[in-house]
Parts: sequence; structure tokens; C-alpha cells
Amino acid sequence: MLCLVAGALAPRVAPAQDTTPDSAVAYLDSVAALVRRSHWDTTVVGARWEELQRALRDSLRATPTVAEARRRAAQLLGALGTSHFTVLPSSAAPGEPTGDGTLRLRLRVYWPYVLLMDVPPASTAWNAGLRAGQLLETIRGRPVAELLAPLGAMPPRLRDTHGPGIVLRALAGEVGSPIRVGVRELSGQYLERFVARERPAGEALEAMGLPPQPAEFEAWTLRHDGMRIGAIRFGVWLPQLAARIDSAVDRLRDADAIVLDLRGNPGGAALMATGVAGHFVDDTLVLATLRTRTGTLRYRTNPRRVSRDGRPVRPFAGPLVLLVDAGSASTTELFAGALQQARRAIVVGDTSAGMALPAQTSLLPFGDRLLHAIADLRLADGRSLEGAGVVPDVAVAIDRRRLALGQDPEFLVAAAVAASRARAAQLGRPAPAGAAPPARPTR
Repeated sequence: MLCLVAGALAPRVAPAQDTTPDSAVAYLDSVAALVRRSHWDTTVVGARWEELQRALRDSLRATPTVAEARRRAAQLLGALGTSHFTVLPSSAAPGEPTGDGTLRLRLRVYWPYVLLMDVPPASTAWNAGLRAGQLLETIRGRPVAELLAPLGAMPPRLRDTHGPGIVLRALAGEVGSPIRVGVRELSGQYLERFVARERPAGEALEAMGLPPQPAEFEAWTLRHDGMRIGAIRFGVWLPQLAARIDSAVDRLRDADAIVLDLRGNPGGAALMATGVAGHFVDDTLVLATLRTRTGTLRYRTNPRRVSRDGRPVRPFAGPLVLLVDAGSASTTELFAGALQQARRAIVVGDTSAGMALPAQTSLLPFGDRLLHAIADLRLADGRSLEGAGVVPDVAVAIDRRRLALGQDPEFLVAAAVAASRARAAQLGRPAPAGAAPPARPTR
């Protein structure tokens, strides 16, 4: 079952090609029928929602284009008031950049611009002089503030959730093609640079009828306060990464603590959470309960008893720290929220997206797909993460100065918390909630 935040897919608006009134209305009716058959709460898709559908059908007959059909469908889906309802168009709009190229940047909204949180060394952005701590202010001469303006009415956390995707779409284009960007240094100096687009980091993987997702994966170790800390970062919950995650945990079983860096991870295959949690929970813990229209399903951990190479093992019992931010959504929230609630993990960073509903994709006319939620999801104590997100145990504020020094403040705090809890466990003392940041780790 899919559990992926729609905003992370960065769907483009499709061309405004003409179609017949009957075809345009049939498109809207297909969207409505799929939602009506699969939504878990029949009161939500009741008489008032059907009344809106009829009004949209009437207006659509006057302007029967593919783009208008998609806009009306988006309006109907928006009336549901929850995440994971969106149309995934099959093509891009005329004049919009196409291609697989991008700039390898990790972004965070720093209203009304975006802040460069990470610029990988040796990337084209790095070679052009872009650095963490800079503000991205213009793209091809257009102010980023103008791109983000539609988010102005949203709560700040939702700006953080949706803003980076909007900016990355504006940066897209053919691999190797240059794009002009304007950044502001911490000193206040404004610079413009031409940067060649490159392929996203990580292998592009496809699953469950969704567009290809760049699947970043990394595992490493560092030392702090005499403790050996293992770290794993992966960018999406796709089955193709399961073996890599398993192998990484196997390599880190002798670490004093482990940090999972799930920042910007939009979700993916929800059942993967049960297997990954099984690396850290030595019991069949209920992570969450899903309620569909026809019944309920409980997600339980699957404790790992055998390593990838067939050796008997036990789930890792040391301290576990989960690093999240506003781009962490869906399956990531299920995983982090459940392990936090069970007191198996401490969560560090920023409040997650609050977009945590299981969903699936279905075919639509014009070659489009509909991503639609099919169940309500609750943690073991009945709490919903939809709209609320996972609130970190240790919040980390953005620090431009430390970013400009080449540090990763969020990760440093996560590593420090992991080390302090590991030290406390060795000494038989109560584990502290946080700790001062360590020196910058090397990977």
C-alpha cells in the first residue's frame, strides 16, 4: 500500500489542449467515482460533495479543455480537506522546463525565499560557487518570492513542506543546460551564477504507478564523546532500497547508537516501515491502525532475527535517533511517530509535514493518474498525524551562520543526542533528552 505525500511528486500542469465537453466532464466524473468508491468516510463524499461536483460539471462544459478539467478536478479534491488527493498529469505545460536535469540542493523555506541547507561538494552548484547558508532569491531573473507567493496564506510549516518542491520545479530542465540563479550571501552581497543542471543524486526508481523517484541512499559512521555512531540516510521508502537498508543496519549492529536521517523523505511503500522498524524493535509492536471503508488493518513490526547473510541476530537495542523536517511525510511520519510514541526512538529536527494517509494511484483519461487516499491512519493510541505531524523531542532552529561554516546543525544535534544517550546507557544513568552539538563529523 502506498503512503506518499503528493507534493513530493512535483507534478507539472499539462497543456491546455481542447477536448469535447463530454470528455472533459467524463474526466471529472472519473475522479469523483474513484474517490467515492474508495474514501473511508462516506459522510465526506456525501450530498454536499456531490453538489460541488455537479456545479463543476456545469462550469466545465463552458470551457472544455484538458487543463480546465484538471483544474476542476483539483478543486473537487481540495474540498476533501486532507492530503494525498491530487492529479498527476501525463505531460508538461507549453513553455515549462522539461527534462531530468536539476540542481543538487537541499532547500528550506526562509520566507519569502529559500535557504540552501546543503550543496554537495563536486556538484555543479558547488562548482559554480553556491554554498549552504545562502538565500536563493531569483531563478532566471524571476524572484523566488513571486514563486512562493501562493503559499503566503498557509501556516509556516506547510510553506516549508510545499515550498522546496515549487522551487525545484522552477529549476528543472535538460541535463547539462545552464540556468541563471541569484543568491544572497550571509554578508548581504547578492551574486548571480550560471549553473549547469545535472541528474538528481541517487538512482531514479519507479514503483506503484508513480513517476520515477530519485532514491538517495547513504550509510556511514562517526565518533563523538568516545561513542561510535552509525548513520543511515535514504530519500524515499521504495522496496528497491530494502536490501540496502538491511545491509547497512547489519554493518552498524556494533555501533553504540544509530541515527536515521529522514529529512525530506516524502514516504513511499507503507509496509516497509514494519520491516525497517523490526531492525530496532524486538517485539510485534503495533505501529498504526488503518481504517478503510470495509475494515481495519494493523501495521505491526516484523522483528529481524536473521541478517542478510543468514546469521542469527537480534534487533539493534542501542539508542535510536530519527532526524525529520517539514519535508518528512507519510510513511516517514508513520515510522517516526510510532517509534516515538513507543519510546523506542527520540525525534530531532523540525515538525514533519502532517500528511500521513495511505493512498494508491489509479488511471484517469488523457493518460493521467489520480493519487487518492484510501484509509484513515492512527497511531496505536488513536492519535492522527494528519495535519499535526510528528513533533520532535528536540527541536533544532535554522542557523545560517553554522550552515555557512559548512556545518549541518540538525545532524550535529542528532549525533550529539545519540552519543549522550549511548553514554548514559553505558553508565546506567537516565538518558538525557539532548546534548550540546559535537564537532563536525566526517563521513
